[in-house]
Amino acid sequence: MLMPNLEKTVVLTGAQRSMFFADSDGSDNLLGSIVLASHLRIPEVCVYFGHKLLRGTRITKISASSYSGFESPNAGPLATVSETGITVHYDNLLHPDEEHLKKTSKSFVEIDSSKVLVLKVWPGITADVVECMLSPSHIRGAVLETFGAGNIPFDVIPALKKAVERGVVIVNVTQCLHGSVSDAYEPARKLVEAGINLGYDMTTEAAYTKLVYLLAQGHTSAEVAAKVSTNIRGELTPPQAADVRKGPLSIAELPIRYERTVPGRLSVDYGSAHGSIGNLR
Repeated sequence: MLMPNLEKTVVLTGAQRSMFFADSDGSDNLLGSIVLASHLRIPEVCVYFGHKLLRGTRITKISASSYSGFESPNAGPLATVSETGITVHYDNLLHPDEEHLKKTSKSFVEIDSSKVLVLKVWPGITADVVECMLSPSHIRGAVLETFGAGNIPFDVIPALKKAVERGVVIVNVTQCLHGSVSDAYEPARKLVEAGINLGYDMTTEAAYTKLVYLLAQGHTSAEVAAKVSTNIRGELTPPQAADVRKGPLSIAELPIRYERTVPGRLSVDYGSAHGSIGNLR
């Protein structure tokens, strides 16, 4: 989210089990990250864990101990690694044009994460509690974790509306691991009418980071509210695309070509536009 117009692959990784243990996944994750970052041109921030390369703006941690501790519940992996090589999932990649990639931002913004909070809805939540949490003057944004497809008890909506009228930008995301919020049901429609923004299938982590990032740009509350429901780094599925399955992309449409892998050999071909790195054996 904080690194716009990347030209290179950025991969973050780690270990679920310390490198001091023989069964640590750390070395495997590190080696896989180096190979993927150095030989694939996927210009965005990714996370590599459990033999999967995941979009950074889509991940959430699902286990404190499993080697597959991170998952991308609403978007498939960008690539997977197996004994036979690397499989790149073309349909899941972003495809920025070359002109867009040349507009790399070299500026940095100072973020203040204390301006945004996460408000998880529970069955006994009251309007007084909501108003108390959103009342501090430094709060400018909030991620509202609602039930199911965006539902909430009706009696807390006036407190949320009061915060919106003070300039607090609120984005509605689901507590569920999979799925999206929408205004299909009455409670969610009432939230939209109160000025709460739909976060669609964004994770809580992505919605929080997005609010912090947009507020750091110096935008007004109205400008942040207008941007928070739009896709800027692949962090959400736009509503018009949510129910449309994309057809297979031809190799010619991609800036990179990936050859079929065979046992014992991984071949990654950047194509004539980017030169060739040959074969990894």
